Amino acid sequence: MLVAKKFKPADKPVTAKQYYLYGALFIVAAVAAYFYLDNAEQQADGTVTLPVILFPVYDFLGKVGIAAVVAGFGLLSILAGFFDFRPSAAQQDAAAQLPATPDAGA
Repeated sequence: MLVAKKFKPADKPVTAKQYYLYGALFIVAAVAAYFYLDNAEQQADGTVTLPVILFPVYDFLGKVGIAAVVAGFGLLSILAGFFDFRPSAAQQDAAAQLPATPDAGA
């Protein structure tokens, strides 16, 4: 039987300011990654050693692609801070008052 449970928030929820800070840090990391890869390409005649997880992106899109992916994570973090995706107190209370739904398989 499925039972609606009350939403229990974390002890210290992440605030919008923290999302903005994380986003800014990701964008700074994207710029740093671009210049790091640019410098590595110039010093090593175009060959760059990368972690395995970054190599497919670098192979397909290059240093701009790596920077764009990292900056994209920063943009998503900033958007998450701008739009509050957590349920409001009214939505939490409404979910807690829902009647128990019978199990479809029973």
